[in-house]
Amino acid sequence: MSLSRKVLTKAARESVSQEVHAYTVKLEAMYSYSEQLFFIDEISKDGRHSYRKYAWSKRNTKTVVRLPFGRGKRLSILAALDHSGFVAWNYTEGTYTRNSFHRAFVEKVLPMLNPWPRSIVVMDNANIHMYKELEQAIHQTGARLLYLPPYRQRR
Repeated sequence: MSLSRKVLTKAARESVSQEVHAYTVKLEAMYSYSEQLFFIDEISKDGRHSYRKYAWSKRNTKTVVRLPFGRGKRLSILAALDHSGFVAWNYTEGTYTRNSFHRAFVEKVLPMLNPWPRSIVVMDNANIHMYKELEQAIHQTGARLLYLPPYRQRR
């Protein structure tokens, strides 16, 4: 086993729980019933994600899967979910940019928002979600925007 000496990175153990607690307090102040919650996220896939990591084979034989060397086309999907399930979606070739996200949001999601059902929009804090025009558009429908706390793996 080969080890290397590294500079230790310090992180406050309490910071994650404080951020989650602050998020919970904000949500509790807005939330009355499940029909208010409206979740939005996007996912991307390309050719690198189209194979399995494990497979069954005879003992002492190598298992090989033949795949294209390139990544292939990237497809990104934006989905909106409420208490009843998926209610809106959009896709684009490539990755969502702030502009393509905004167009899809205004076309597919914004018309579904209102002051009571679907009134708390929950999104992660990706850069493409963090801009004033989006916040203003959501607030003009009577809905409120709530960003999830930053994701940090627990170890």
